[in-house]
Amino acid sequence: MNSIPKKNFAVFFILAVFISGCSKTPAPSANNHGEYHAHADFLVHLGGERVDFAKEEYMSTPYMELNPFMDMHDLNPNVLHVHDEDGKLSDFFQSIGMEFSKECFELGEKKFCNNENETLQFFVNGKPNQEFENYKPKDLDKILIYFGEGAPSQEIFETISNQACIYSEKCAAPEGFVVPDENCSASRPCVLPE
Repeated sequence: MNSIPKKNFAVFFILAVFISGCSKTPAPSANNHGEYHAHADFLVHLGGERVDFAKEEYMSTPYMELNPFMDMHDLNPNVLHVHDEDGKLSDFFQSIGMEFSKECFELGEKKFCNNENETLQFFVNGKPNQEFENYKPKDLDKILIYFGEGAPSQEIFETISNQACIYSEKCAAPEGFVVPDENCSASRPCVLPE
């Protein structure tokens, strides 16, 4: 009886593993509630400055998913991609090395904590929200995390992007805006067209 040569078996095994990553149906996952995918615009404004999230270390890629619940990708620092309706903001910020609570926002070595002059404030769709790190973003939310004296200005609220609706295909993209294909990853396998 002829056996499959080891070299051919290795090639077959590698192909089988590759093909299993792209299937017609996403593999079930404990943290993936089927096809859930929402987008939220967000802005973090601390101590008079907008936090720059347009850095590769904050972005998930098909080969490096930072968080299965919620992430950013394609170097777009304005939109959170929410992959699980139970995903909380704390999940996202912890995955990129930051901490967010009612008391403090920790950005690496810098800590922005409530004190007698400045407070950490959290807004969803223009209204104060007390859920802070426990908030579960919903489709088309506009989220502002603000640390400073007094309330944020209207100008700060107006700098929150309007891009979530483009990614959710609920508004048209402005001319020149390119919406990349949504990435796939280990917990969100590629889905081949029918």
